[in-house]
Amino acid sequence: MPELERLPIVSDSPLFEGCRFHLHGPNLFRLRYRQVRGGEAFTLADANRQWFRARVEAYRPDLAECVAFERMPLPPEPPITITLVQAVPARERMFWIVQKATELGVDRIVPVTTARSVAPAHLWREKPQSWWPAILRAVRQCRRATVPALEEATTLEQALSAGWWLEAQIRWVLAGPDSPPPPPSQPTGVSQAAIAVGPEGGWSPQELATLTSSGAQPVALTGRTLRTETAAIVGLAALLALYGDLRPL
Repeated sequence: MPELERLPIVSDSPLFEGCRFHLHGPNLFRLRYRQVRGGEAFTLADANRQWFRARVEAYRPDLAECVAFERMPLPPEPPITITLVQAVPARERMFWIVQKATELGVDRIVPVTTARSVAPAHLWREKPQSWWPAILRAVRQCRRATVPALEEATTLEQALSAGWWLEAQIRWVLAGPDSPPPPPSQPTGVSQAAIAVGPEGGWSPQELATLTSSGAQPVALTGRTLRTETAAIVGLAALLALYGDLRPL
């Protein structure tokens, strides 16, 4: 997946509500990458890093004519980048997971195959071709500025050797209720986190050992047994509440 094209669209000049402006070059590529059509709205930052909603008025061969219509009161992206390592579940639930994870602000989604997940030979049954369109629709619906990366399905071992895992300051693996809760004293200045969510039936003992040896902290967020799609959303919400922009009541 192209990393540059999923980054936020940033105007070269300051914006205000009602102003008209053009996007070209890399910004035009990013706009088209999001599949924003004429008449549709999108999120961007201006030269002062103020966030706005704007609408495409018309496309030209080398630019897009746009108008800003709303200044956003809060940043659309969390202050922490989170990677979700998700064991692929059956019954097309991965579609729901990528959609809701995008809405919550995840930066990267890594589908993995495990002993109890959907087998690699049967991934086609989960319609993986639908995951990326679901992400794009969720980006537009929730007014995000960044498009999450969607990695190709891989093994757990390969996922844990990637730079985004090794560089994460917080690495959680959601485990059984006998695991401890997140520590009451949280580190400050966390900018990168990763969370691994297992399949129905949980991680195998060998997989859990692989995760912990790779620096993952086993965490239980509730004494109840959650379905994998529920666990993914609860885990992301917990990380965002501790280190991100999910504000407590």
